[in-house]
Amino acid sequence: MFVYTWDVTRDGYANYSSLRLFLDRQGKPLVRKIIPGVSSFHERPSEVRDYFFHLLDIATAEIAREYHTETPLYILATAGMRLLPEQDIILNEVRAAVRSKYQFRFKDAYVETITGDEEALFGWIAINFILGSFSSSSKSNSPTHGMLDLGGASVQISFEVSPDQPVPKESSMKFEFFLSDSQETLKYRVYAASYLNYGMQEFRNLNQGESNKTANIRNVNVNLLYVFLFSSYSVCITAITSLLIEVKSHA
Repeated sequence: MFVYTWDVTRDGYANYSSLRLFLDRQGKPLVRKIIPGVSSFHERPSEVRDYFFHLLDIATAEIAREYHTETPLYILATAGMRLLPEQDIILNEVRAAVRSKYQFRFKDAYVETITGDEEALFGWIAINFILGSFSSSSKSNSPTHGMLDLGGASVQISFEVSPDQPVPKESSMKFEFFLSDSQETLKYRVYAASYLNYGMQEFRNLNQGESNKTANIRNVNVNLLYVFLFSSYSVCITAITSLLIEVKSHA
């Protein structure tokens, strides 16, 4: 859970270029993480309510009550949920949990499983916002940064491309960022792609022969855990490459 705050212009519009983490009463960023993830509730979806109650109760206590109805709440699930046939059941439980107890600005549409390409684009936006790429009105003075995000179930790759650079249509995404100070809009074209089943946990499952989601991939000859702990970089690369080829052959 991440809680953010931002300034408002004289005209009452949100100044998103001022976006920053909200600080709790101890002056620390209001960020919380619970393990395991939401996808772990696929066999007991009703229990996901208490999971979110724990997180949202913290936010409720820290955010002044008079601002609750003005505070938008978004809950976005990623690759772990994309693998589950039960995802709609779980998300409906999450929606019901929010409506039953909280006064945040909320719609059912604010709870969803985002696509892999959206996850890649959001990651690119986040890393470039943190690194200050959107803080200057001159794009030439603020080059953007590419991103490779290795998650548990998928890997995301995203980077800026020129307007005339050939990119598969499904991986070409546009992003605009408005600078309230200069009243200028920065426009970007981003290559954003996600590769499901190439995440770290999925690789572990494949190597151990325990993945129900990719049951056709079995008996990988290399014990990756042993290789990673006791071998050289070149041996690790060879092992990973062999597993990638094995995954691709069964895709």
